[in-house]
Amino acid sequence: AALGYEVLDAYSMRVVKVIEPQKSPEEVARMQREERARMACQSALDRVNRLYQSELDVNAAKEQTIRSLLTRIDNAKMNLARAQKQNRELEAEAARQERSGRTLDAGLRDNIDRAHQQITTLEAEIAQRYGEQDAAERQYAEDLKLFVQGTCEDERAMRFLQAQATE
Repeated sequence: AALGYEVLDAYSMRVVKVIEPQKSPEEVARMQREERARMACQSALDRVNRLYQSELDVNAAKEQTIRSLLTRIDNAKMNLARAQKQNRELEAEAARQERSGRTLDAGLRDNIDRAHQQITTLEAEIAQRYGEQDAAERQYAEDLKLFVQGTCEDERAMRFLQAQATE
């Protein structure tokens, strides 16, 4: 069975069935990878075809998503600027209290700590939103490529699948 064989009719000696050679473990693994990639491509193609009717639809969805993310980034930047200003004012007040020989009251110290935490949180949010923007750009580029390609059965599809597998 490892080399394959033919089943013959005992009377006519005609080939009734051809048994293919047994695949090596590497060939089986390659075929399984290709099948998984084909299925993933088909799933992605089905999703793209459900969402979009034209290339213009893909581009419009991308623009809307990017615009929304940029608005969220701008809002977070404005909030960050406010938090930084508040932090500077609180630290200036703390410096005044220390220069006058007073001990720093706990409420002011807590407010400074909260301002620092808010600044850290907003900086992380901004970085996250930029990451989301990059991911959206990549996703819409892939969606557009797949929409234009329109199939998972040609050489371009296999290159697409191989590129997806290496990312």
